[in-house]
Amino acid sequence: MAKHRRLRKCKKCGIEKSLDEFYVRRKRPELRRTTCKECERKRVKKYRRECVDASVFREKNREYRLGRGRFVVALSASRTAAKRGGFMPCTATASELRASFDGKCAICGCDEGSGSLHMDHDHATGKFRGWLCRRCNHAIGLAYEDAELLHSMADYVKERCSG
Repeated sequence: MAKHRRLRKCKKCGIEKSLDEFYVRRKRPELRRTTCKECERKRVKKYRRECVDASVFREKNREYRLGRGRFVVALSASRTAAKRGGFMPCTATASELRASFDGKCAICGCDEGSGSLHMDHDHATGKFRGWLCRRCNHAIGLAYEDAELLHSMADYVKERCSG
């Protein structure tokens, strides 16, 4: 019995090919990439030929992330995570994020040199709250954004820790 083969058109070369000719997406294994394996191999080969020095690419990428594009990237990543996590995406614009950025964590005050800052927003309303270091952002997330729980944690530490 002949197996029904699904076809997809490559966005790069425009040729219709079997799904087996497309790489599986890393984050969504049930989906396939939009360019075929052959075109993807050509793209990677060209990239490696042009970017002989990986440090040049890393520096260009860093400049982009630290420049204007970093806020667009942060907003896009946040909205994708919100869809995946089932909570309200951030309602701020890239220009609002840029205007509020001062390079320091809003809670502990550490500067960005010790690690990248994360945009924090209320998962119920989508309202942007500020920029946090990874440690402070995780602490809020682990406490389920519950102010009472965070106060209880602070009281616990004050009462039981010496110094």
